[in-house]
Amino acid sequence: MAGKNTINAAFASRYAEAFYNEAVEKKKLKDISSDFDKLSLFIADSDTFKSIVANPRFSSKNNQNLIAILGKELKLSKLTLQMLNVVAAHKRMSDLGSIVNAFKNKEFNMSGEIRVEVTTARKLNRTLAKKIEKAIQETKKSKLHFEETVDPDIYGGLILKIDNLMIDLSLRSKLNKLSQTIRGT
Repeated sequence: MAGKNTINAAFASRYAEAFYNEAVEKKKLKDISSDFDKLSLFIADSDTFKSIVANPRFSSKNNQNLIAILGKELKLSKLTLQMLNVVAAHKRMSDLGSIVNAFKNKEFNMSGEIRVEVTTARKLNRTLAKKIEKAIQETKKSKLHFEETVDPDIYGGLILKIDNLMIDLSLRSKLNKLSQTIRGT
């Protein structure tokens, strides 16, 4: 399973790099970044979209039709639609979330910012969020882009992503490890 995730991350990184360079070359980075923010929110909120693009029987043509509808609904730029059609033509729509994330990471890295994502089961109170941000700021010495996500499925604890590093301190992860230990796998 880790091998497949590594391959998907490599593909996502290549697409993100190409899209970033194209956006810079065409002086449309701000527009593409805004579009990718909209896409990121849409993908995170739409289980239906995720299941559709993960379905191998959903053809490239159907994906391109889906992109046209998505473009109209989210008011995506022409260049973003062209990029998404490249993804669809290469049957990589199931990797779209990873591509968008890799693009945003590239954008933050190029601006000197570090992207920090904190996922918790419940919304962090402001004091705790500031303590986490301060602790990371002290070690990284760079400007941070701090994002908070709530995912009740992690039960408790937190998942911290700093650029490409992920630290999973969630209760779900600990329970999974305990279950594997008990089963002897």
